[in-house]
Amino acid sequence: MRRLAPFALLASTAALAGLVWLTTSESGLHTAARLAEGASGGQLHIEPASGRLLGNMEIGQLRWQGADLQVEASQIHLDWSPSALLQGRLDMAELRIANLHITSNANSPPSPAPTDLRLPVAVNIQKIAVGTLRHGDAFTAT
Repeated sequence: MRRLAPFALLASTAALAGLVWLTTSESGLHTAARLAEGASGGQLHIEPASGRLLGNMEIGQLRWQGADLQVEASQIHLDWSPSALLQGRLDMAELRIANLHITSNANSPPSPAPTDLRLPVAVNIQKIAVGTLRHGDAFTAT
């Protein structure tokens, strides 16, 4: 058992170093974006991302392609505090989206009304701005 202790320490140190790199570097942000894309089965696509997961980040374009819903957002700026998630809060100093376009499949049945509107975490957003919001071809707000 004593022989395994150095290996366990080395593995723990390597895992911690990987987590620090993933959350505090731009290359870690790029890797996290690719992992999220892969985990979504191709439904999520993120184009040029800069910054870091822990703090400020910029995303050139984010697209979600589901069976009944498509969401496309461009020029996204996010300044958030991910550590607040440990206390069950989502804290954002600022969320800016230049263009947000939501399209739903006209042939899909309407979603049922939710029975509970409570979010799984408390949300605190100090500043949010959307330059242009479009829903399909029927609605545009600037």
